[in-house]
Amino acid sequence: LVTVWDATSGNELYVAKGRIDCSLDWSPDGTKILSGKECTVRVSETASGRDLHTLKGHGGFVVIVAWSSGGDKFGSGGGRGDGTVRVWDAMSGSELQMLKAHDGEVLALSWSPDGLKLLSRGDDLIVRVWDVMTGRELLSIEGYESQAVAVAWSPDGTKLATGSHDGTVKVWDAVSGSEVHTFKGHQGPVASVDWSPDGTML
Repeated sequence: LVTVWDATSGNELYVAKGRIDCSLDWSPDGTKILSGKECTVRVSETASGRDLHTLKGHGGFVVIVAWSSGGDKFGSGGGRGDGTVRVWDAMSGSELQMLKAHDGEVLALSWSPDGLKLLSRGDDLIVRVWDVMTGRELLSIEGYESQAVAVAWSPDGTKLATGSHDGTVKVWDAVSGSEVHTFKGHQGPVASVDWSPDGTML
């Protein structure tokens, strides 16, 4: 189920029952909630919990969903047996792109700040960058010996960060795919990465 809480009062606003959602993301303006379950992507109204769109197309469990920073598009990634990344129009719910992204599950997505490119990583040990307007693959980062667990685009759009099962965090040039930095020190998998708003810290 999905529960929405008032963060000030602590009151429960509503519960969407009968659903098993494995990924959630808020729209940038906070009026909608994006969720993924089984083979379905849902867009729900924050205030009431009413479903605005129920979108089907994935051939496997929807593992990850992500709203673009502009709020006009969102992406979803499918699990085993699917491996696609799908890009949707947030207003109409129409499918804009179906990208054959990875062999296996799509486990992370991150939008470029301008909303024109989408970063994906799968359990095939590959990180890819996509042009969401054309569906063209712009970049493929390979050579991982252990799986990249998390991905994040820098606020200025020039760099990509990945966190891996081997405990490292790597920074990459978003155009060339060349490795810029490798940070070591974690004793276990890096499950999440995020940039500071000014892009100076990770």
